[in-house]
Amino acid sequence: MLRVILVLALSAASLLAEQPPLRSVKNWEVRGTPDSITWVELHDVDATDPSVIHVEVLSRKKRDPNSGPLHVRAHLAITLDALQRSVVRPLRDQRGVYPESFYFAHKHWQEETAVGKREVCTTTLYECVDTKAK
Repeated sequence: MLRVILVLALSAASLLAEQPPLRSVKNWEVRGTPDSITWVELHDVDATDPSVIHVEVLSRKKRDPNSGPLHVRAHLAITLDALQRSVVRPLRDQRGVYPESFYFAHKHWQEETAVGKREVCTTTLYECVDTKAK
C-alpha cells in the first residue's frame, strides 16, 4: 500500500514539474462538470499586489464544440497560489472570448475595492466560484 502511495505521489509531482509557468499560458483548464470543459482566461496581474491575478472563468459543453462559451464568472481576483492549486493543465487551443464582460466586472471590482470591499480568492477557484453561485 505504501508503495502505491509513493508511486502516485511521484507521478503527481512529475506532472506538476512538466507544466509551464502559470503566467506563461493564457488559458488553463480547471475542474468543472463532467459534461463541460471549464477554463480560466488569465488577464492582468494586480499592479497593487503582484500576488493577485485577475481571471474570468468560462465553460462550454463537450458535446457541442461550436457552442459559445458560458461566463461562469466574468471576473475573479485570485492569488497566484490559489490559482496554481486550481488549474489542471494548459489548454492546447486558443479559447479567447470578447473581453467586454471581463472589463465591466473588473471595473466593478475596482470600484468596490476603492470603498474598502476588496474581494480576493485565497483558497481555490472552485471554492470561490461555488460561494458566489449560492
